[in-house]
Amino acid sequence: MCHDERFLNLWIKDCPFSLDYVTDLPHYIFKGRFQATFDETSGYDHVRLHPFRSTFFGLQWAGWYFVYATLPFGWKASAYVYHNTGLACSH
Repeated sequence: MCHDERFLNLWIKDCPFSLDYVTDLPHYIFKGRFQATFDETSGYDHVRLHPFRSTFFGLQWAGWYFVYATLPFGWKASAYVYHNTGLACSH
């Protein structure tokens, strides 16, 4: 689910990054080594938010408040955080 974080994104620093490509493999894989892949379906759900921080990401519906426990799709820094934490398992 994509959450509208336009208001919060006004105060978030731009965090540019570049994705890794197949052409980058020679930098990580050496002769005699193997390459593995990871299924990253619902990848943002693998990065949990601290309970205090989750209050910034929520919605109200029919008088009920719901907050995200994981990175929301729509927050400007989600892709950067997800990519950099994902590097921990791949490098």
